[in-house]
Amino acid sequence: MGSRQSNKGNESSKKTDENEVGKTTVMKNQEESSGLGTAMAVGAIALAGLGLYRLFSGPEKEKKMMKAPGREFYMRRDDFERDPKAYFRDLHRK
Repeated sequence: MGSRQSNKGNESSKKTDENEVGKTTVMKNQEESSGLGTAMAVGAIALAGLGLYRLFSGPEKEKKMMKAPGREFYMRRDDFERDPKAYFRDLHRK
């Protein structure tokens, strides 16, 4: 019976070791998931803040666009109408 008792002691210590390894793994997984949760919470707060900023920043006047003369892109009509002479002067500098 002495050998059985010593085997039982070894088995119980093995179970304890396995439980410790399992606990460590669970703790690591919880730490990783809490970090992901924190990142998601920060992202959600940032998006909510952006939405509130746009909501309360006041109505934006829709800017009229036009094809830029002599170029292949669109520009704001207000910028061109403010000083068309400067636009054409700068067009030839580039």
